[in-house]
Formats: sequence, C-alpha cells, structure tokens
Amino acid sequence: MRKEDFCVIVSSTDSYHDLWDPYFFFFFKFWLNCPFRVYLVTESKTFNDSRVSVITTGNGLPWSQNLRHALLSVPEKYVILSLEDFFLRQKVSNEDVFTACHEMIHLNISMLRIHPNPRGSGRKLSDNVKEITGNDPYSISTQASIWRKSFLLELLAEPQNIWQFELINSKQFYPGHRLATVEKSIFNYRHHMVQGGELFPWFYFICIKHGYYKKLNRQIISPSKVLEWFLRISYLKLANYFKVYK
Repeated sequence: MRKEDFCVIVSSTDSYHDLWDPYFFFFFKFWLNCPFRVYLVTESKTFNDSRVSVITTGNGLPWSQNLRHALLSVPEKYVILSLEDFFLRQKVSNEDVFTACHEMIHLNISMLRIHPNPRGSGRKLSDNVKEITGNDPYSISTQASIWRKSFLLELLAEPQNIWQFELINSKQFYPGHRLATVEKSIFNYRHHMVQGGELFPWFYFICIKHGYYKKLNRQIISPSKVLEWFLRISYLKLANYFKVYK
C-alpha cells in the first residue's frame, strides 16, 4: 500500500463548529503521529490548525452533497471517514491502521469499519476482520470506516442527510463490493458525544480527565433522554449479538 493513497476526512457542518477544537485535541492526543493528510469538511467556517486542511463546500447543501463535494476535491483513493463528535479515547496504532489499509487492498474491501459498532455476522476474513452481510443491521453506516472513495461516491449520489444515508443504503445489496468490520477497534471513541445537538452528561468528565478544560455552549442531555438512548442501544446490541453469534 502507498500511504499517499489514504487520508482522514472529518465530516462536519458549521453548526457543529464548537466541536472541532475538542475533536482535534483528542485526535492528535491519541494519534499524534497520524501518517495521513487530515481534512475537515465545513460549509463556510474555517479552523486554524496547521495539521488540518479545511474544505469548504458552501451553505445549504444536504450532508451527502457536502461530503461528495469534499471527496471530489481530494486526490486520495481511500478515505478514513469520521464525524466531528467521535472523540478518540485510546491511542491509535499506526501498525494496526497500516494492517487495515493493506487488508482493504489485499481482500478487495470497499468499506472497512474500524470501530466495530455494530459488528458483522459474515465469515472471518483475517485475524481481526469479519465480513458484513447485506442482512446485518446498519451494513452501511457513518461509524468510523475506511472507504474506497469510488464506492462511497456511488452511495452519495442522492441528496440525503446522515440518517437517510444509513437507513436507505443499508437496505441495498452491493454485488462486487465487499463490506467488512474489524472485530477489535483500532479507532476507539466508544460512541458519539452529541445526541440531538446536546452533549452526553459525561462529556466534561472525559474532557477534564484528558486535559481539555474549555466549556462548550451546548445543553446537556436530560437523564430521561440518556436512559432512552441507553435502552435503545442496548436492545440493538443485544439483537445484533444473537444474530452474530447464533
């Protein structure tokens, strides 16, 4: 593999600009020696960090078209796609990432999820890679993944928000395209940090623990909403567990 063929793209919008500073604080804290070019996709706002290249797409476009515009503007053939509220919580190993990139090419994988949420139920392709079948829940998702750019561009052809992208595309089958996931996370952020525009209650505890002390101008999710989220996620994980390990 050629590392010049891979890049990191952080997909965002201007309404989430307050997350960019903590996102990249955690990103470079846990992946200090990231060997790839890092892009941030925004609408019109910029972000001042010499390690990050900002791609502005203009205002008013749906999420899929923003990302499509960004993909068409970068030369790399493969993208590690992340959202702006996936705050890394563990060190990222370049060796593990290079292995995953090599397997993308060697095993002809079009999408390799690098944080196994959810897991796949297909056959094992290598020590840490398992196939995702068309019947798996959220076979297409915006969880952190390495994508073959040409395949991702195909999926982004229609104007869609994130939820439409996942739900509509997960109902399709993709002959000639292999989908897979790692079984042990190599890009561990546990879960997203913002739900419905509000922060999870443990956000500031995590920030203080790792040395980030700035306060964001966002509401904290109510306990009832956290419980509702927890029950829904637990149900989905339990259902997926029995599907994968039946």
